[in-house]
This record gives sequence, structure tokens and C-alpha cells, in this order.
Amino acid sequence: MAAGSAGRGTPPIEAPEGAQTAVSDEDKAKAEAVVSASAKDKSSERYVFYTGAREAVRASKIKDPVKREARIKSPGVGSFCEVTATQWSQAGIKATHGHVWKLQNEFRIPASQFTQEQIDHLLSTQGKRFELVDGNGKKVAR
Repeated sequence: MAAGSAGRGTPPIEAPEGAQTAVSDEDKAKAEAVVSASAKDKSSERYVFYTGAREAVRASKIKDPVKREARIKSPGVGSFCEVTATQWSQAGIKATHGHVWKLQNEFRIPASQFTQEQIDHLLSTQGKRFELVDGNGKKVAR
């Protein structure tokens, strides 16, 4: 039984006698089914999305350099956003930790990581900077 190939013009690499695959075809099919099912159900998930990165991209496309610079420096535009526990406290909201929106988390954090008071604050007082979206990135109602 051929286990793979070693490269161009080289005979296939043979598996040792009696070798078995690490994962059975049945287990592989089960794992793929779980991944597929979770991928289809993303619309039920809720995230708090930071819109500043999207606005930064839009601002970068402005042709006039003076207008572009002014837009990039305006509030709500940026490639990173952090709200620390101290900042939550200053807003009158109890929090044990802060939140960071960045490229690595696709500028969205699961809504389950926020209290309802935090979500209300972000969506009402910071409404242009944050949106509540589903797992597919579509804006949803509260």
C-alpha cells in the first residue's frame, strides 16, 4: 500500500507492514460533520464588532490628502480598539477585565464576553464605532 510519494521521479513511499492510519475514515467523517454543522449555524452567534477598521480602509481611499488625513484622524477610525477595566469603571460600569478588538479576532468579540450593560453602552453611546453582528458578519437587532 502506498503511503505517499517522495517527490518527482521517486517511487512511492511504502507504509510499514501492518501500519494503520492514525484516524479511521469513520472518525474523520464524524469530525468533518461536526465542523460542517457548526459552520452552518453561525447566524445564531452574536458578536460586538468594531467598525473603526472598516472606516480606516474607506478613509485610506480618499484621493485628497488633506481630507484623507482629517478622516483618518477622526474619532471612530482605527485599526485597533481597547477598552480597559478602568475605562469601563470610568463609564460607571463594573468590569473585571477589558476588551481588545484587533485583526487577530477579526475586530469582533463574542457578545457572551460582555454584560448587557456593556453592550448597551457600546451600542448606544458608541453606536457609530460598534455594531452587534451575527457569526456571518451581518448586523442584527439587539
